Amino acid sequence: MSRAQAHSHASAVGQYVTVTLMNGTQMSGTVFTYTPDPRNPLLVLAQNLAAGGKPTFKVLNTNFIRDFVVEPSSKAPTSHKLPPSLDCGAMLPPLVAANVPKTVKNEMQKRKDLLVNFDGDTPIAAVDTFFHIVRVWHTAKWDGGAIVINKDGDKAVTVVARDKDWNYPTVESNDAETKSRIEKLLAKAAQQ
Repeated sequence: MSRAQAHSHASAVGQYVTVTLMNGTQMSGTVFTYTPDPRNPLLVLAQNLAAGGKPTFKVLNTNFIRDFVVEPSSKAPTSHKLPPSLDCGAMLPPLVAANVPKTVKNEMQKRKDLLVNFDGDTPIAAVDTFFHIVRVWHTAKWDGGAIVINKDGDKAVTVVARDKDWNYPTVESNDAETKSRIEKLLAKAAQQ
């Protein structure tokens, strides 16, 4: 892809376009985002963005785009226009520099408060598992060898180790939905 093509894709963010792929397939939509990474350049087309509609997003590798035409705004259907909050000219709220150190300091203190519950004999895998869980369930607590997420009767959830090194933590819960969510989280964490 040439530098001119990369520039045209990037400058089309928020515009209604018609794209023709190498195999002749044509599709239209609003350019939602574009990544110019030379190893895997992607263009994301958004379609059916009208309120109450079910939006769809087409992820296209720009190496397979034969033709790319930015259509006049009058040709763009209403259902393909980005909402104002997602418009390419929208501004993010300002970040107040004075609050950044305070916020970082508060988060660091929360993390330190969580670490005081562990001793030198706690396996690193247990601490790692705990921090994966506490990101999602902020009420999780380390309870001397187990991670307790909830102590509420039928909704009680505990994560325990099958071995002393915490290589294979298991979830004990009467609530099948919560158990499933935690097991998926742990499986995803194990892949990292």
